[in-house]
Parts: sequence; structure tokens; C-alpha cells
Amino acid sequence: MKNTALILTIISIYSFWSCNDKMIGAGYKDMGYYIYISGDSNTTANLSYLERKPGIDATDNHIISEQVTLPFSKAVSVIDHAKNNKAPDCFLEICKTTSPTTKAIIYVDALSLPDTNCALSYALEQTQPSENCMYCVNLSKDSVLNLYKQNGYPCYMEFVKGDACKKVRMHDWWYK
Repeated sequence: MKNTALILTIISIYSFWSCNDKMIGAGYKDMGYYIYISGDSNTTANLSYLERKPGIDATDNHIISEQVTLPFSKAVSVIDHAKNNKAPDCFLEICKTTSPTTKAIIYVDALSLPDTNCALSYALEQTQPSENCMYCVNLSKDSVLNLYKQNGYPCYMEFVKGDACKKVRMHDWWYK
């Protein structure tokens, strides 16, 4: 009888935890992506992107809209609703830019330069590269972006005269 009561107690506790979205195992996980936008220095761009709602207990994303000064880069955190079996629809939308040379890219940490093991973040963020790719430090950001343009990376965009609004989605890269 004591064993049955103990087993029922354990099952009850497990059932309570598994129904609470904020508990471990509820299907939520924090993940991130990066935004990088180049352009003429001190010009502006209006952009929107998906980001995790603020707060430790946040379990949802929302859309941020802001005006930024170029060049702009940001590490963005989002909630991945793994229980829905799809990645969050991370995106970058630029609807107005005062720089005629605006280029933008969104990417995840796993993305490396074409035909190398060098992480894209090393080349764009100028962080400490690993010993495998010290040459990233000497690459110009413009030439790095041109590599992705030439390779048809779907999360890259470039503005030309007359463009008003463009949007790229991380979903296009994940499920390509």
C-alpha cells in the first residue's frame, strides 16, 4: 500500500510539472540569431524583427520595430516552440533606409563562410576568431557580404535605388 501511494505521488508531481509551460521539458527553448546591416555611416534605417519578449519567464516572441543608425549589428534571442515542430519565423524587414548602399544579413551561429570553417560572426562582429580562421580578421565586411550574395544565401538583402521595403526570413534558410 505504501508503494502504491508513493508511485501515485510521483505520478501526480510529474503530471503537474509537465503541464506547466515554464518548467523544463515543456517544449520551449531559448535560441538566437544575428542581424548585421551595413551602409553609409551615420545614416538610418527603419527595421522590424522577431525577438523574445523581455523577462526571465517569457515564453513567447514579439515584433520589434525601431529606427537604427548604420552600420548596425545585434544578437537577438527568440523562443523556439519546439513542441510545434517548427522553428520560429525569425525575420528582418527594412522599410526605409537613408543609405543607398544598404546591405543586410541575418544568420545563426552555425553559419560559416563559404568553403571554410570560419564562422560568419568572426568576420562581421570582429570577435576573437578561432585558430582555424585567423584570416577572417583581415576580410572587409563588404567582401564577406558579397560572398553570400554570390552564393545566393536567401537571408541576404541589398537595396538599390528605388527600393522601399525588403524582408528576409530565417525560415528560408532552415528549410531550404
